[in-house]
Amino acid sequence: MVSRRQFLTLVAIGTPALAATAAGIRLLPPEDEVGEFPTLRFGEDTCLRCGMVIDEPPFAAAWRDHANREQLFDDIGCMAYEAHDRALTAAGFFVHDYTSGSWLRADEAVFAISSEITTPMGYGTAAFAGTADAQAHAEQGTIVAWDEVLPGLDKRGDDHGGPH
Repeated sequence: MVSRRQFLTLVAIGTPALAATAAGIRLLPPEDEVGEFPTLRFGEDTCLRCGMVIDEPPFAAAWRDHANREQLFDDIGCMAYEAHDRALTAAGFFVHDYTSGSWLRADEAVFAISSEITTPMGYGTAAFAGTADAQAHAEQGTIVAWDEVLPGLDKRGDDHGGPH
């Protein structure tokens, strides 16, 4: 039989350990959540779609699937068309902010599509953290969310929809 003193000692030792374990589990991301930003080596990694070396940070993009596999792209348009061709929906999409160069989640970014924006593959698409920056760069273009990038590119009537 456990004495009262032994019981209180066990409770005193076990409660913080149990609380720490519960807090630690709560802090872990869910298994289906895509983690931190992708790893990209400019001047070394190549675009999955067109095979070009990725060396222009403002236009670099990537996705990471739920198996934690990353695919890298030299142009946001390459990623949009490749995701469409693969019917890829269960992935985290990432782009670089045109102004700061930092990674953004594509679903949180604002995109400017304009013939005035010169990108590696000519898609004319740049990502921004905010609408005001996107509007400043869109000159006679369009401002869209991530799920509207591909339709926005298709409306331009260019020949970028084919394989690269």
